[in-house]
Amino acid sequence: IAGWPVGRSRYDELSNEIRRPENHVYLSGDFTEGTHSSGAFESAMRVSRQIIAEESASASRLGVQPKAASATNDASRVSGVEKH
Repeated sequence: IAGWPVGRSRYDELSNEIRRPENHVYLSGDFTEGTHSSGAFESAMRVSRQIIAEESASASRLGVQPKAASATNDASRVSGVEKH
């Protein structure tokens, strides 16, 4: 079970550093968000949003129009499961 030491918070500046991407490396898992299983889901969604934002920014800098995707396609990319 992930836990934060006494006197620390998952919301303090040092903890925020864990959640910042570094050279396209993204940390996720319950240890990055909290001590409950929902932390794993929350961190997966956070990392997904960070990657999508980074890719969109890269596409804009290159003058590429990102392909529009439906909410279903976005969810399948995030979960890794394709629905047919």
